Formats: sequence, structure tokens, C-alpha cells
Amino acid sequence: RPSYGSGRWLGVIRTALRLVENAWRAPRGESPLGADTTLQIEHILPRKWDTYWPVPPEPPETLAEREQSRRSHLDRLGNLTLVSPGMNQSISNREWKTKREELS
Repeated sequence: RPSYGSGRWLGVIRTALRLVENAWRAPRGESPLGADTTLQIEHILPRKWDTYWPVPPEPPETLAEREQSRRSHLDRLGNLTLVSPGMNQSISNREWKTKREELS
């Protein structure tokens, strides 16, 4: 369900994403992110997805339904990640190939 977009939840979401990141880093011996991090929340599927992530037009009778389904995933926790401010600017609203390369 949508979890992003309300200002009062941003701190909670940022903390949850930081904890996930730290759990991923620990087995690799990487330093954990501190609570004072300047990382920003980025949408993997961007808010302006229609430019680089269009819904296939076929079958046309379900296009509107499929577009609405995609829109409903934008603000879900699974579509959010933490990135540096510079990376956020460079990958915002970009296609998956570019985002995947930068995020990995």
C-alpha cells in the first residue's frame, strides 16, 4: 500500500530504508549508514514513468487499467531506495537500464 508522500512519514521511511541497507551491508563488512545520513529517498519506478517506462499498448482495452496499476505502485516501500543527492539528480525519472547501472 502507499507509504510515501506524507511528510510526517518521511523520517520513518528513511529509517526503514537505512536499516534494510545496513542489514545488506553487514555481511559484506561494509560500514553501516548512520542516522545523520544525507541520503535522499528515490523512486525506482519514477513518478514520471511514462517517458521511459511506458505500459505496452496492447491489448488496448486494458491500457487504462494497467496504467492505473502502475501508478498505484509508485509510493510503495518496495519502490523506494536511498541515494546520494547527486545520484538522485542524475537518475531521477530515468529508464531502468540507467538506474540499475547507477544503483549497483
